[in-house]
Amino acid sequence: MLPRSLIVTAGALALLAPGVVLAQAHGRQAEPGTGQPGAVRYQENTSTPAWSPDGKRIAFVRGKGRNSDIYVMNADGTHRRKITKSLSEDAFPSWSPDGKTIAFTHLTPEHTDIGAYEIYAIGVNGTGQRRLTHARMGIDGKNQRRLTHNPASDAFEAWSPDGNRIAFLSDRSGRTEVYVMRADGTDVRRLTRG
Repeated sequence: MLPRSLIVTAGALALLAPGVVLAQAHGRQAEPGTGQPGAVRYQENTSTPAWSPDGKRIAFVRGKGRNSDIYVMNADGTHRRKITKSLSEDAFPSWSPDGKTIAFTHLTPEHTDIGAYEIYAIGVNGTGQRRLTHARMGIDGKNQRRLTHNPASDAFEAWSPDGNRIAFLSDRSGRTEVYVMRADGTDVRRLTRG
């Protein structure tokens, strides 16, 4: 399993453009005066900004606790809109080279207890969300089938310059290694060993 601390600490502070700053506050803060040790309240966080290939937009993560979504805004901070609507964690947006799709890491609901992450992609307009690792389904949302049969985490995706492949980290071999797959989630290959 990929360490959850990477999710919390990524993008601690990033200066994006003159006058535009996204910062991640501490994800958890002790609730004063509750009388219960370890009581926690979650603050809203903003993290992991990613520039679009043309430099006109920025994708970022915003959320509270274990519920975060991917947003897109203009590079000057205007026209912010949420493009994922998850009841779980969406993180680490990565733009396709043509600027039409964002790949991201998602904590799958069926694996919330063990923290397995999968890679999804979505159009920058918020449509066409699809899972790239673990399972596939038809365009109509039917005919879902498993591609892998393991509780591994797949995360930290990065597009190839031509947009045909996505590199990512996975612990499916028992160790965190670099893998690559086609942009549609097929032809997954491990590139590193040990």
